Amino acid sequence: MHDQLFKSLLGRFFGDFVRIVLPGEASRLDLERAQFHRDEYFTDVQQGKRRLLDVVAEVRRSDDRSRSVLVHVEIESYLQLEGESREEYERLLAREPTQEVSTMQMTYEQKVEAKAMKRGREEGRVEGMRAVVLGQLERRFGPLSAASRATVDSLATAEELSGLADRVLDARSLDELGL
Repeated sequence: MHDQLFKSLLGRFFGDFVRIVLPGEASRLDLERAQFHRDEYFTDVQQGKRRLLDVVAEVRRSDDRSRSVLVHVEIESYLQLEGESREEYERLLAREPTQEVSTMQMTYEQKVEAKAMKRGREEGRVEGMRAVVLGQLERRFGPLSAASRATVDSLATAEELSGLADRVLDARSLDELGL
């Protein structure tokens, strides 16, 4: 319900919204003639999911009316409940918890923190893999040169390091591994 209200307000005050949020771009756009696209879908290539976009507007450029840009707004904010409304919401949530409600309940700071934690876990995974690979290489071939160590350090993903770890098992030399 709140999403729909916000979408309606955004449609009504779109020019004002863009002037506030994108002041540098607003002067180059004909905001009063924005054309809103209903039922615009986006396919998330990484997740393979197709999802409906909240608000998509096609806006002509002021300096070249033959060209336009698409403005996409995703609505991520929800009403903060207080008092009896908050208590009822928590009772309902306790009865039927869902991932969607939990995601909506997250504050912006919690979302940023969750993203940072995920990134930190991935970085830790990569560093752990790097330590294992360096240990395997030194055990198999002896002390590594600075150049070999730098090559391993340049591998940025766990997948790259895992591939190298697999090849270490069968390699007869560092040269064979490109080190």
